[in-house]
Amino acid sequence: MKENEDRLGRRDFLKASAIVAATILVRPVAHIPPEQPDECIPQGVTPELQEFLASHEVRKGDIDRNVVLMTYDDFGNHERFNAILDTYQELGAKATFFVPGGYARDKIYLRYYSREIERIVAEGHALGCHGLIHEPLTVYKKDQLSKDIRQWLGLVSSIVPGYEVKYFRFPFGASDQDAREVFAEYGLQSVLWSLESGGTEERTLQNVLERVSAGDIVLSHTPRFYDAYYSRQIVESLLSSGYSLESVATGLKKEDCPSARLDPQECPNN
Repeated sequence: MKENEDRLGRRDFLKASAIVAATILVRPVAHIPPEQPDECIPQGVTPELQEFLASHEVRKGDIDRNVVLMTYDDFGNHERFNAILDTYQELGAKATFFVPGGYARDKIYLRYYSREIERIVAEGHALGCHGLIHEPLTVYKKDQLSKDIRQWLGLVSSIVPGYEVKYFRFPFGASDQDAREVFAEYGLQSVLWSLESGGTEERTLQNVLERVSAGDIVLSHTPRFYDAYYSRQIVESLLSSGYSLESVATGLKKEDCPSARLDPQECPNN
């Protein structure tokens, strides 16, 4: 009898320990929302709009204004990601963030960055798609690309319900017309860049400040050390030089602005 009681006592102890351990392990990711892969398909994407988006790949912003479009790709390091967001919030500047779903089909990590995604939207930046998987997309057929973008949009919808994603950046800049047409079906316009920061070298600061000009779209990356390290100096220097730091939502040339296809006065930069 005593042996049975001891066995039950050990069993109860192990069961309780497992529950406590599971609670500890789960708690850090309790904020992760459930996946909703097909609940954020945009409405009202007309054939006319699709044609416009597919044929107006953005390579530079509005060169008629002193505007610079700072853009950041990827995710990876929460601390660097949030340090960049802190800089823009404190200095009152805006940027565009292109995030992938993950780096492999069995490693979709977007939901683990839900707090950063919420900040991007809440603080007035533009959130863009960087593919479901961070790899060249030109090798995929249209049906796979469509399936992937639906999954990415669904993930974003579960984090920031109601937010309308309007921009897309090809991983590695590997772009082609077939892929642009697929993304246009979902109301997404391809955005490339005109100036690279470097991000992995100490000259990142000089790369931007010595070469930047009106309308430049600057390519940076949130996980790269020098892009985060110099983010405050870059933003402060550009602002003090008279540049307005805007997201692609307001910094496009009129001819690339989707709303201007019907009425030029509707373009946000007027």
